[in-house]
Amino acid sequence: MAWSRFRMSGSQNLLFYYLDYIRRSQIETTVSYDGTMKGSGSRVEVRHIATFTSSMRDGAFLSEGTGVITAKDASGEMATELGRGVTRFVEGGKKVVGRGLFIFFNTSSKTGNLGFLNNLTGVL
Repeated sequence: MAWSRFRMSGSQNLLFYYLDYIRRSQIETTVSYDGTMKGSGSRVEVRHIATFTSSMRDGAFLSEGTGVITAKDASGEMATELGRGVTRFVEGGKKVVGRGLFIFFNTSSKTGNLGFLNNLTGVL
């Protein structure tokens, strides 16, 4: 099991695109942030960029998307991810609670700092 903790930094970028479809509306969101991941006994500074789409169904947002995590060192390592999740507004819309699943795959190095992510499944 790998543990990761991301800290939002000044480089946080959120871009919202609203896409209208015939049957339902979708929201496409792209996030980018820097953080630290810990796995295989070492810590590595990373940048995470992900894009996902969300649509409202039965009072919940169903989301799915893809992303990439890159090591900020000179190694050039990266890992791709696929994720799906469900979020709901609670406390009168003041808070969002979500659950999801992330699958990391296709790491560029099986033995480097991000190698531990290869074929790892994460639960949110």
